[in-house]
Amino acid sequence: MNRKTIPLLITMDLELAPDHDYEQQTSILSRLLADFGSVPSTIFCTGTAAVGFTDHLREWTLAGSEIGCHGLTHGEEEDFRYLNEADVRRIIREASDQLETAVGDRPRVFRGPRMRTSSTTQKILEELGYQVDASVCPRRVDRPRAWLNAPRQPYHPSHENPYRRGNRQLLVLPLSAFGLPLISGVLYLFGMTVAKTLFRLLLAEAHHEPQPALVYLFHSYEFTSRLHAAPDNRPFQQRLYISNPERRYAMHRELVEYMLSFPEVKPVTAMQLCTSHQIGKNHEEIFI
Repeated sequence: MNRKTIPLLITMDLELAPDHDYEQQTSILSRLLADFGSVPSTIFCTGTAAVGFTDHLREWTLAGSEIGCHGLTHGEEEDFRYLNEADVRRIIREASDQLETAVGDRPRVFRGPRMRTSSTTQKILEELGYQVDASVCPRRVDRPRAWLNAPRQPYHPSHENPYRRGNRQLLVLPLSAFGLPLISGVLYLFGMTVAKTLFRLLLAEAHHEPQPALVYLFHSYEFTSRLHAAPDNRPFQQRLYISNPERRYAMHRELVEYMLSFPEVKPVTAMQLCTSHQIGKNHEEIFI
């Protein structure tokens, strides 16, 4: 009997990290492209990073990946839970303009800095032609209580609550999680065995969903060195990560290769996943 196709959305958050070496942030994009460019993925990029890394983004799109919006600067002022409507519209519009200038296409998928969104944000996203919000991480115990009971598979949100089902046209693609999120940071805190076990658990669960999706997240700057002179404003758990960037890169690569080793797992972009939900067909009819 054929196994159900399980789409895997590999996402990279790309911003200019002021406390990390800029030259390394540039060179790591070339390395990631050489190692993973053949795997369709979605890169959530800030407007300022699009200006700084234009050539690399174009190479990623030529290789088959897509570029989404990750805000304008990723600064502390960009907290999309609390921004008013005018500021949300201004930030997303300006970031979208910079991304379109960089890669030639208007972004249609969004992830808020630090995984933050709101009903106001989703309203503006729809107005500006966006089709996907990837800013929700349900069942993650270290994040806002409102997230805990959010749907764990793709859903259309309510107009009143971004963490509840409703009738917005926008599609939410939640980050995969159950207590622990499917992110590279789990590797650096708990090790490969825990990360692989988490993935197998999520994969087994996905087989029981009518239109499942697995979503993994990492940051490009994780594989670069911190500047010693920079103030350490990282969250407490990030200070416990394995400090060697080469070791982190090797672990990330091993996990991605492991996830892709399952025959039913199919790497896709956010818009490919969105299209399958819009058409309302099984993934097997789309991802061939």
